Amino acid sequence: SGARHAPPFDAMAAEAKYAAEEPPIKAWAAMEKGGAVVPWEYAPAPLAAAEVEIDVLHCGVCFTDADLVDDTFGWSTYPMVPGHEVVGRVTRVGTAVRELALGDVVGVGPQRCCCLVCRDCMSGRENMCARRHDTAETSTYGTSQPIFRGWADRLRVPANFAFKLPAALDPVAAGPLMCAGVTVWEPLATHARAGSRVGVIGIGGLGH
Repeated sequence: SGARHAPPFDAMAAEAKYAAEEPPIKAWAAMEKGGAVVPWEYAPAPLAAAEVEIDVLHCGVCFTDADLVDDTFGWSTYPMVPGHEVVGRVTRVGTAVRELALGDVVGVGPQRCCCLVCRDCMSGRENMCARRHDTAETSTYGTSQPIFRGWADRLRVPANFAFKLPAALDPVAAGPLMCAGVTVWEPLATHARAGSRVGVIGIGGLGH
């Protein structure tokens, strides 16, 4: 069978969506600790200059999502919208964004932002930043509302953590690469060398 591709982008339809009144984001949320995930809507904070909005095409399911719903880590707030293995299409671009354009298909993973000035950030290891913040966490972290995630029809994220996907990459399969995939990639990039013999142990996403 042929490779799957994201549906075509209709710029006029995307613009018309916001012409009159900005619609709420439709999501799936747990309303209480351990509760069922149910349909829910919320009004997003204004799009920041360095952010993009994406129409969510696909979003994976990670065990961390269950942990967030169940408040395993002790810092969940509710309503809780899970989802951090996101593939979507850019439909709005903040005024300071240069690296992404309307219609780009992007992946969004667990990390939402970082400080951009520490030693790890300056050496290309933003994932090790002590001030990093994750889409898999709950915090306002400079926004006017808690962070809601990718089990929704739309999502707003900083543009430097929305990664343009190659056209040949199946968008359905790309979601798990944004979480489990980078979990495996980090130790490989850090410790493996040309000629290394390695094994990837894991069921599901880690072996993706």
